[in-house]
Amino acid sequence: MDIERELAILIRSNRDRLSEAVINDMFSKSPKLKDKYEQLFERLVSDVKFHYDYIAEAIDCSSETLVKEYVRWLLVFFRDINVPQREISFTFKLMQKELHKQITDEKKNLADRYFGIILAEMEKNDYQTTSYLEGDYPLKDLTKKYFQLLLLHKRREAIDLLKNALDSGTSIKDIYLQVFQKTQWEIGRRWQTKQLTVAEEHTFTAATQMIISQLYPYLFYSDEFKGKIIAACVGSELHEVGIRMVADFLEMDGWNTIYLGANSPTKTIYEAVHKEKPDVLALSTTIIPHLRQVREIINLIKQDHRLNYVKIVVGGYPFNLEKSLWKQVKADGFAENAEKAVDEVNRLTG
Repeated sequence: MDIERELAILIRSNRDRLSEAVINDMFSKSPKLKDKYEQLFERLVSDVKFHYDYIAEAIDCSSETLVKEYVRWLLVFFRDINVPQREISFTFKLMQKELHKQITDEKKNLADRYFGIILAEMEKNDYQTTSYLEGDYPLKDLTKKYFQLLLLHKRREAIDLLKNALDSGTSIKDIYLQVFQKTQWEIGRRWQTKQLTVAEEHTFTAATQMIISQLYPYLFYSDEFKGKIIAACVGSELHEVGIRMVADFLEMDGWNTIYLGANSPTKTIYEAVHKEKPDVLALSTTIIPHLRQVREIINLIKQDHRLNYVKIVVGGYPFNLEKSLWKQVKADGFAENAEKAVDEVNRLTG
């Protein structure tokens, strides 16, 4: 086992104890922070656990990119709820200190490299987010109208808007890749910057899922049967619109797709692969710490000689950030969107 994996396992196994120690140390060192946050002790411990999870996964994947992106995300998130950057940096310094107590010098050097990256990124503290609805793309006006209608809970009008566009010759694939994809990215950005609540984000996503199902009559299916695919989101992953789009694109290309959807446990996916004997397994994750479940599933399948014919394609936010990450998790291929997923599946099975 390499040192990165050893350190990642150590962080995960000690995460709960480390996180409580960090907050206790914070309160002992800063009476001001204790007065400010003492009533939120459990919430602060939970946040630190989350930080350790992200760091462990970045180390496990040997990816500085993943940890840098997490810091940028954090800075925007906490800035918009008025948490000073100095408090965030202080928390990570205490995390580094507590971790030092548990590890050898060799592992300390590795941990210090990642914490150094984190603290250096925090010093920049100039990150801004830009709307995914802006820019130059063919369906910009349609995408913006759809987005506003769903924000106003006008689902029927949103469906009619898309149906009219489809009846006028707009491609269903363009609707998926521009309207659905960009609005889902934008709804996530607005939640991150506290322009929308969690409830509003979930309501928007649920509406888009319902609308996708309403548009199924517009999907065109190939007469060719290319094979069978299982598509799923790993572990407790709830961000399923992307993998659903992948499944629909593959159906249009002639693949028989078994869509397991969100929140698919490792055991469920493994058993489905055994029962259905697909040619391809497509896995998706949005949350970086869920990469561990991706690796677990891939390892289970790769180690089972009865399943050595199954090709595994991965996708989702972490894989789009770190283009070589699919190799780290030992997948057979990677696709950054639904359209490219079709190309990749055909390449792997051609």
